[in-house]
Amino acid sequence: MNPQLIIGALQLLASFLPKIISGAAADEVTSIIAFLEQVIPVAIQVGEDLVQPIRNIISALRDSGALTSDQLDALDKQEAALDAAFDQAADAADAADKAAG
Repeated sequence: MNPQLIIGALQLLASFLPKIISGAAADEVTSIIAFLEQVIPVAIQVGEDLVQPIRNIISALRDSGALTSDQLDALDKQEAALDAAFDQAADAADAADKAAG
């Protein structure tokens, strides 16, 4: 996947998210969550450029109050995957700094 294309798609989704959420059916929210599941592995590889838009979308979905418990669980897993990947990257960077220093 092209990271620039994903960034554009995330920005577009984020700009329409308030309208989507206000009239969203459970299927639409599930589709957004499924899209995020596909994008997160790419975001982890690309880095911070993709992470913040994904976190913003997850926060907006959570704040909508229109999610089922299964949808909230899926978002929890997605956030945990992001957190774990970036914690691991930070640990690797620290280890590299210590080895070089």
